[in-house]
Amino acid sequence: MTADEVRLSATDPFGEPVLSIERLLVRPVEPDQLLHGSDAVQDSLYRVAWHPIDVSPPATEPKIVMLDDLTLDAPLVDGADAVVVECPPVDGPVVDAAERITADLLAFLRGWLADERLAGTRLVITTRNAVAAVDGDPATGLAHAPVWGMMRSAQAEHPDRGLTLLDLDDRTPGAHVVGQALGSDQPQLAARDGR
Repeated sequence: MTADEVRLSATDPFGEPVLSIERLLVRPVEPDQLLHGSDAVQDSLYRVAWHPIDVSPPATEPKIVMLDDLTLDAPLVDGADAVVVECPPVDGPVVDAAERITADLLAFLRGWLADERLAGTRLVITTRNAVAAVDGDPATGLAHAPVWGMMRSAQAEHPDRGLTLLDLDDRTPGAHVVGQALGSDQPQLAARDGR
């Protein structure tokens, strides 16, 4: 092995090997190569771009149930057009909160998807500042950001279940835009400054 090479081994929590790389060649990287505004980022074929959309409220007033916690009570949501679950505020270190929020929501989502009675009910998961939707957006809701990855996977696996992500900034009350969001067929939405 040379100074530019490393050997890598990884195990699962039980000590069983899951990955082994005999030789990995590494190259030095200058810190300015990693900057966000680099040409590599600007020339990327893939980027997330948010575009404003016109939404109209649904023709009839939808029955919306706002859940205060992640307890799935089927009789409570029976007959609802949409159920809204707001990710809880961060309590404690961000990493711990992200793990707890994502694990709790995953358990809820599994129960939701397993219950065929809810197949026709739209599920709206709201987060706070989890994505940068407009230029200058701080995306400070790091504890909610993993929810987006998990929900995007669920949307891809269950495209017919009406799973919707709605990210709000601190100036946008959830109840204000949920009705508007239901007027859209977009699976991922972000509301800023109340719209």
